[in-house]
Amino acid sequence: MIPAVNSGSASSSFDHKRRMTSVLVVDAAGAQRIVTKGSPEDVMELCTHIPAQAQAQLDEQYDAGARVIAVATRTVVGMSAIKPADENGLNLAGFLIFLDKPKANAKDSLVDLASLGIAVKIATGDNARVAEKVCRDLGLVSGGTLTGVQVQALTDPELATAVRDTTIFARVSPEQKARIIRMLRLESRAVAFLGDGVNDALALHHADVGISVDSATDVAKDAADIVLMDKDLGVLAEGVREGRRIFANTIKYVLMGTSSNFDKHVQRCNRLRCAQLLTHASWPDSAEQPPLRHRPTCYSRGQGG
Repeated sequence: MIPAVNSGSASSSFDHKRRMTSVLVVDAAGAQRIVTKGSPEDVMELCTHIPAQAQAQLDEQYDAGARVIAVATRTVVGMSAIKPADENGLNLAGFLIFLDKPKANAKDSLVDLASLGIAVKIATGDNARVAEKVCRDLGLVSGGTLTGVQVQALTDPELATAVRDTTIFARVSPEQKARIIRMLRLESRAVAFLGDGVNDALALHHADVGISVDSATDVAKDAADIVLMDKDLGVLAEGVREGRRIFANTIKYVLMGTSSNFDKHVQRCNRLRCAQLLTHASWPDSAEQPPLRHRPTCYSRGQGG
């Protein structure tokens, strides 16, 4: 158990490489302690003491689709500031468990998107097993999983090939999300990205269409092209369907207008040509000149020409 904290005197900020943050605190007895929280895999690597049942408990939560944050501590003396190098020799104190179940209509929304020819892929900072469990619950067939470490090891040509069929990208950084989007766009795909956190801003910038929600962070909303008022995948499907209908009607109008205007232009040119022939005719008596017959063009047939 972590003793009650009187005050925090220093901290090290979170970053996506370490995937953890630490704070230097003073407990009720006046002793200093470093408290670290972050991704279980990364925090546990820095621990020298881990309870025997900890890994089994962590696996159980991952299999249940829960998000897990590990908390570890270490007693220190005479410290006034902390840095990442001080995050070592920790004792695992426990796990914070967050269960964020998908919306009831999420499964139907994914089916609707698939019917529109939209392939859904997941890029997340969460554990791969959590992402795979959520996909199974939603009936989303996975074409495979790549972790951030695996993505980092791939060259751009290799990643461009891998992203075609891979469905889940887990434990990826903001930079890796943006790189994945760039590789997808190289395949001449139209890529939309939906995100609501600070970590999603870079990917929102790189997508063809960046989509966020009204409840998102300000950074995400500023980076997005579209902000949804309702946090619902079904809204996306309806938006795509309506957008395609408007686009199709716009193209029909443009084609009809272009065809009509071009036909009028051709007829006007024909009339000008006839006038020129009449003006420069060399008949001795214009009264004996036979009338010029209009030869309908392929553009005027059926248009009264």
